[in-house]
Amino acid sequence: MTAEIVLLETTLPGEWNEEQVIAFATPLVEAGLAACVQRRIGSTYRWRGELCDEQEWCLRLKTSESSLQELVAALVAAHPYDEPQVVHWRAGASDGYADWVEEQTG
Repeated sequence: MTAEIVLLETTLPGEWNEEQVIAFATPLVEAGLAACVQRRIGSTYRWRGELCDEQEWCLRLKTSESSLQELVAALVAAHPYDEPQVVHWRAGASDGYADWVEEQTG
């Protein structure tokens, strides 16, 4: 049987250095809201009618259903963008990995 975890993605400014990204992500893990945060991406998108192509940091956070809303609130409160990307979905995971995520965040 496969268990579920919640994956959440957001992006941060490409001009941030890795230390800034780590400083953004670390409190979310320390607070038990995310079990793990992965990072890095390049993006092509349209913003306010203008085509943009930029390096950004993409953060993929792993959390439990029980911590999702608190994680979203903390992430939005700390986020530098006016309208941050906050996308989340449920994903199947091995029982052991899902147990680990739940232990870290639930």
